[in-house]
Amino acid sequence: VWYVAAVVDPRAENVKLSDETFYHLQARLVADGHGFINPFGYYAPRGSAAHRVFETAVHPPLYTTFLAVPARLGIDSILSQRILTALLGAGTVFLLGLLGRRLAGDRVGLVAAVLAAVSPALWVNDSVLGLETLYGFLVVCALLAVYRFWSAPAMWPAIGIAAALALASLTRSEGTILF
Repeated sequence: VWYVAAVVDPRAENVKLSDETFYHLQARLVADGHGFINPFGYYAPRGSAAHRVFETAVHPPLYTTFLAVPARLGIDSILSQRILTALLGAGTVFLLGLLGRRLAGDRVGLVAAVLAAVSPALWVNDSVLGLETLYGFLVVCALLAVYRFWSAPAMWPAIGIAAALALASLTRSEGTILF
């Protein structure tokens, strides 16, 4: 959260046509009940050739939905959405610690969580509006469910695997390959 607020936010003032802007604006449109429409066409100046209102599936819908829920409650600034994404990344670190603990004990779980917390490959994605953080969270959820199913096969862990991978598919198109 400190990295997002103190380092990234002051340096990211002008991100006009980017994925970050797309997710931010589309989440606001979804929260306002407009659906999954292209925000760049919607917010283009009226009367210009760029102003066109149309549905889009250029990005899978779950990350936009993740941002739209708090946006509906008024938590809709780019900074607040980045902080929510960073908190989700912290949840991923916690789950990686649990996964390490289940695989090889308490020490390995602690080491896994510490390594995840300091790994730039994880926290650098948490600082921008992008679906990678949500996708990583869901993949780790799926791995926890797979391990539980492996150690004690039952219906609920199988449902957990299917649910996590189905949600991962709605987050990133590569999720369908895992599913």
